[in-house]
Amino acid sequence: MLKRFILILLTVSVFLVFIENKLSLAVSVDENNAKEIYAKEIINKIESTEFTKKVLQELRVKGYSPESGVGYLINSPDNQVITIYLKNYKELDEVNEKEIQEIVNDISQKNNINLFSVDLQIRKN
Repeated sequence: MLKRFILILLTVSVFLVFIENKLSLAVSVDENNAKEIYAKEIINKIESTEFTKKVLQELRVKGYSPESGVGYLINSPDNQVITIYLKNYKELDEVNEKEIQEIVNDISQKNNINLFSVDLQIRKN
C-alpha cells in the first residue's frame, strides 16, 4: 500500500513538473513572439516616418557629425536603444549627451514613437 502511494505520488509529481515546464515554455514563446511582433512594428514605423533621417539631419543642424547610419536595439516599448556613431569628435560631455538625447526624444514624440535610450559611439578618422 505504501509503495503504491509513493509510486502514485512520484507519478503525479513528474506529471506536474512536466506540465509546469510546458506552461513556462509556452509563456516564454508567447513573450518572444510579442517582442518580435513589436520590434517589426516599430521598425516599420521608423522607416515610414523617416525617423533615422530626421535624427541625423537634426544632429547635423546642431553641429554634430553623425555617420550616415544608426543602430537600433528593440526589446520592448520600455527598452529601446538607438546607437549613433559620431565622426571626428574628440569626446562628449554631459551637455552634448543630454542635447543629443533631447533631440532623439523630441523627434520620437513628434512621430509617436516610444522614447529611446541613446548610445553614442565616437569614431575617430
